[in-house]
Amino acid sequence: MRRTLETIVRIVCLMVLGTVGTAAQPAGQLAGVVRDSAGSVLPGVTVTMTGAALSAPRTVVTDDHGEYVVDALPAGRYLVTAAFRGFEPSTTKVDVGAASATRDLVVDVSSLAETVTVTATRTGASDVQSTPAGITVLPASTLEQRGVETVEGLAGVAPSVTMSQHTGLAQVTIRGIGSNSTFGDPSSTVHLDGVYLGRPAMVFADFLNVERVEVLRGPQGTLYGRNSVGGTINIVTRQPTNMLETSVRLTAGNYQKLRAEGAVSGPLIKNKVMGSFALLRGTREGFVRDLNHPDHSLGSEDTWAGRGQLRIILGTQSELLLSGDYGQYEGVPLTYAKPLVAKPGFSFDNPASLWSIRTSDLTSGKNIQQGTSARLAVRLNRTTTLTSLTAYRSSNFRFFIDADATELQVQTSDVPNVQHQVSQELTVVQRTPKLTWIGGAFFFDEHYEGRVEITASDLRLRSGPLRRTASTPGRSLGRARTPCRAASL
Repeated sequence: MRRTLETIVRIVCLMVLGTVGTAAQPAGQLAGVVRDSAGSVLPGVTVTMTGAALSAPRTVVTDDHGEYVVDALPAGRYLVTAAFRGFEPSTTKVDVGAASATRDLVVDVSSLAETVTVTATRTGASDVQSTPAGITVLPASTLEQRGVETVEGLAGVAPSVTMSQHTGLAQVTIRGIGSNSTFGDPSSTVHLDGVYLGRPAMVFADFLNVERVEVLRGPQGTLYGRNSVGGTINIVTRQPTNMLETSVRLTAGNYQKLRAEGAVSGPLIKNKVMGSFALLRGTREGFVRDLNHPDHSLGSEDTWAGRGQLRIILGTQSELLLSGDYGQYEGVPLTYAKPLVAKPGFSFDNPASLWSIRTSDLTSGKNIQQGTSARLAVRLNRTTTLTSLTAYRSSNFRFFIDADATELQVQTSDVPNVQHQVSQELTVVQRTPKLTWIGGAFFFDEHYEGRVEITASDLRLRSGPLRRTASTPGRSLGRARTPCRAASL
């Protein structure tokens, strides 16, 4: 018993001496600055230190000047890691003694800092780097940083993509292949969550709660079918999950631009029913003044839009995604160009500014887009999935413009574009280690009406200013009902 007590006393004494020795050991300090490869300081970088002398990792965050300081470090060798979103982590070894040490860190920008998942091949989700296709993927973070709010903004961001418009109707071109007809079918297509947008008036709707945009270049007829000769733009929205998420984004700019976006997503019944809802409101004044209608600038924006989704888990092998969206765009359209010079013998009041015109008729426009879809995915076995996508969309577009953009009664254009479509798609995908294949059938039914009225005045030059002597209305009527069926394997 006495020997046991002596042993315990010796151990306690050794522990006390060790503690005193450690406390007496001088502590070191590590400080430095974190910069990017261009030499700019980076605030908000997480700096982590690990080493045998530490019982747990030490973490600090750089201040507004990119500086960091780690105090009370026992002498030893440490591994220092700097991590920041959008940059490759930077790791280095540092020896810290009794005195202070300094180590500046440099992190490089990485385009592959996050894994980008795509569904472009329609055979399931895959990493973009392993997808054998000419594809550009723009995540939501990139769209926000670049200020891309519509498909029109993809021009200059996605390679080989150009955009133009005629009286508000989109003309999409990919790799130089497109169509200059705004009343016919396009040659490069746009899909919203896999649903084909059949009319040019549908294309320029605002992005709302978008997860990413995929741009596929080159013919995509096998996978996307109808009219995807030049390529296709696939808009993928953010689906609800079991995690409660909210987001708000406010934007202000010149021409009194104001834009507010909000979204909420989360579980309604955990692991069974999830939902999301997003709302958008945006306004902006036009950048071309109509001097004859000073409170009616051209090229303005007035937008209301909303989207809701309901995701239902049907057992362990299937799930149903219900989606609905509505958008109302009532900005004043800006069309054609400002006339600069009249033909010999003619005259009109030409404002000096290139951003000012005079019109005889008040310009107006509206664009209402809405649609619903139901996607049912059933896993038949470990390698095979059956997917059904049923969708209905409608478009109600109209603009009225003074086509000559002068104060003279020369010509007006009244162009409505009313359409609704129903589509049904069935696909079967099997993925095995040696072979992946897809087969499917597609049905598309469209009804389109557009009664275009162009009123032209017969103008004759007398011994004085130009005046209208006659009016000749002209009308063209276009209707189309196009069923389309296709199957591919």
